[in-house]
Amino acid sequence: ALPISSFRGLGDQSTERCSGTKYREGNLVVALDKKGNVICDLSLQDATDILLLNNTHAKETSVLDDASLTTLLGMAFYARGMDRGATALLIALEHNAAYVNPNFMWFKATRESFVYIDRIIVSISRRGQGIARVLYEDLLAAAKRAGHDRVVCEVNIEPPNTVSEAFHVAMGHFATHLCGPVRDLH
Repeated sequence: ALPISSFRGLGDQSTERCSGTKYREGNLVVALDKKGNVICDLSLQDATDILLLNNTHAKETSVLDDASLTTLLGMAFYARGMDRGATALLIALEHNAAYVNPNFMWFKATRESFVYIDRIIVSISRRGQGIARVLYEDLLAAAKRAGHDRVVCEVNIEPPNTVSEAFHVAMGHFATHLCGPVRDLH
């Protein structure tokens, strides 16, 4: 397990609110890292920023539009980011989500209980500053508080996502299963 010490989680007890031009007034501040980076809950009011960052990196994740983002956020266990999702975001789902996605369905067919990281994206200009690590640590803490003991994700090998692969290796994560192209399970 990763140490949960490089940020202070504020969670539901926080009365602090995101403020300033980077944040929509009223978003709860859920974590601050040692550098003062603020993580806030994301909502549909942040859609413009989320969609811009996501779709800039659609090769590594997948394209989202307003409807698919609405659906994804509606079933999210965790949806937090920095700068309203313009700098970074992480969206994760619980194992019982009604998510129609072949990668999620593979985990659902092979694992009983888990939190699935659907996407984590950090803007190119902010990579290498520990932002993804802070988001991961915050998610791990949230999953633990909710009674989960497994957080899963997949990293594309076709096409290769070397940035994500290097990040996960640096975090101490490793592949437990490599498979070929994901097929529809129905």
